[in-house]
Amino acid sequence: MEQYERFTEQLGKLSQDFDVFNLGVSGYGTDQQYLLLRKFFKHYDPDLVFLIFTHNDREDNSLNNNNDGYYKPYFQLKGGRLLLAGVPVPKSVNYIFSEYRFLTKSYLMRAAVKLYFHFFATPVMAFDDPTEAIVVEMNRIVEENGASLLVGFQSKDGQLESVLNANKIAHIDLRNFYMYSSHGKHWTPQGHEYVSDRIHSFFVKNKFFDLYGKDK
Repeated sequence: MEQYERFTEQLGKLSQDFDVFNLGVSGYGTDQQYLLLRKFFKHYDPDLVFLIFTHNDREDNSLNNNNDGYYKPYFQLKGGRLLLAGVPVPKSVNYIFSEYRFLTKSYLMRAAVKLYFHFFATPVMAFDDPTEAIVVEMNRIVEENGASLLVGFQSKDGQLESVLNANKIAHIDLRNFYMYSSHGKHWTPQGHEYVSDRIHSFFVKNKFFDLYGKDK
């Protein structure tokens, strides 16, 4: 899919009172979006943060290793608090082969590296799902800096919706049938067009342009 077909690009054309910045982390989840928010919020100083919540985010948020075998930072709930773990991020066998491609040229070297990681790799772990706590913490950061958080759902998640309602966090249903059957069920170009129109209509209905336009 071409960049101009993404809903963020289309939304920028429909909503010219806004500057739209598309930030993301390949293949991870809400935990990585939270880290991204902490790192870049001050730099972009947004009025509105829009989080897309997808069908596999809960699983990603509950693992220390995903995206085809790469480790990542993750959060665990301890005593009701979010604690960052998994840093510094361990290197996986896939990372080693990607960074040091000369190792892939020899079957013997490949076998030796795989044997090493078989015995000494950081264990892949699953833990209690911290999704709701992460989103609530994202909302706290956003609100403390005078902005608003909006959550868009790619698929139904009643548990998270209940938490959003309890915390008065705006959310929008972006479910549609324009998805690829494979490739992570990503939206097709038609799906992105639908999502862009849906978000724009939501902004108009809730007077977001009056609240957050460039001249505000």
